[in-house]
Amino acid sequence: MNVILQDSSPSEIVSALIGSIVSFWSQLFCFFPKTVFHTDPGIFWLETGIRHDIFNRGVQLHPDLAAPPAAIEAMAEHFQHERLPFLWHQGTSSRVYNGQSRADSFGLTHYETEPVMAVDLLAFNENVPVARQLVIQPVTTEEQLQQWIGVWEFGSSEEIFHLWFTCYSGLCFRRESPLHLYLGIIDGSPVATSEVFLDGHVALIGAVNTLATYRHQGIGTALTLKALQTAQGQGYRTGLLTASPMGITIYRRLGFQEYGAYSTYLWHPQRKQP
Repeated sequence: MNVILQDSSPSEIVSALIGSIVSFWSQLFCFFPKTVFHTDPGIFWLETGIRHDIFNRGVQLHPDLAAPPAAIEAMAEHFQHERLPFLWHQGTSSRVYNGQSRADSFGLTHYETEPVMAVDLLAFNENVPVARQLVIQPVTTEEQLQQWIGVWEFGSSEEIFHLWFTCYSGLCFRRESPLHLYLGIIDGSPVATSEVFLDGHVALIGAVNTLATYRHQGIGTALTLKALQTAQGQGYRTGLLTASPMGITIYRRLGFQEYGAYSTYLWHPQRKQP
């Protein structure tokens, strides 16, 4: 817990983000019985056997050192042979995405690029307006977890809901879990979510979502702030996340700054060229 923000370069920040993501995936997806983890030169990837891209992933481990093309190609060929959709992620310490990547050569389609953002947990802005009627609860029961997934994955299928419940319940309710989930409640109804994963080095913030009819009331800001305060209370110095276009204003208001970019590519069997 000694990554000091002001002494870190963009490359170190992006590397810390990727390291935390790998740790998170390793602990979250292990609750699927068929999950296999792979560490090849310059990349980490996992396959669950589940035919949804969010449950099969790979990531380039070093943001400014390109992974050997052979390693990426072998991973892509494996998923394509098994007809398993998957996501591939790459980080860079450059704040500008130029749209070029070796991933394009392996049949992958660019999905999105989000800024990598970091905040000093000794200096973030806690003086932000929030909805007075908002109650934030830590997720400690299965019922709360069901509500949390229902908000976070609002509109997704029951199958996706149950798959997330399987892995999240395994990790969240483990003794001394590094993952903390928060549920925003208004008038007894769950309306917002956030999470923080504490890997021993940095605090990885994620799953910040507010139902559409409750947005623009400071609710997402409050849920993010709660995650930051948890990390700060456990002695962490740096909070990291990737920011959606909707969330970037919230994070800047809290004191986050941009340090790089994080790109996601996808492959689906129906996209495969004959």
